[in-house]
Amino acid sequence: MYGPTSVRRNDLALLRQSRINARFAEEQLNEVNQYIIMGDSAYNKDSHLTSYHKLNHMIENHIKWNKAMKHVRISIEWNYGITGTLYKYTRSKNKLNFFNSSRVSKINTVAPLFRNFHIMCYGRQTSKYFQLEIPQGMLVNYIHQIDFK
Repeated sequence: MYGPTSVRRNDLALLRQSRINARFAEEQLNEVNQYIIMGDSAYNKDSHLTSYHKLNHMIENHIKWNKAMKHVRISIEWNYGITGTLYKYTRSKNKLNFFNSSRVSKINTVAPLFRNFHIMCYGRQTSKYFQLEIPQGMLVNYIHQIDFK
């Protein structure tokens, strides 16, 4: 999560401003397993950021990759719906007025955090879809790793 920022910025400008690729690379500097972030197809591919392969340059492996990522990306979109379902306040345009951006940014930072807490306690359709069990003590581990700066 990154922000708050001006609504005048487009996604690519925010991507550059956030330095998400560099920050993700720094976090994994000495790690054996290197993870990548699946981003929008408008984003440039980078060391730790990727997207779908373009149709005009695809080989068989690219087709398989796109198909696999399509299923994962759908599960990511579920998170937005879950947050709105758990915290109706995040869907209320009257309460999240445009001119109170500090309040909106706080709500849009805290609501997904609480959503994650809820999922670790009760599970969710994403974990059921991928047949994953949430390990015991996951919530405590998660909270200990949060940087509350």
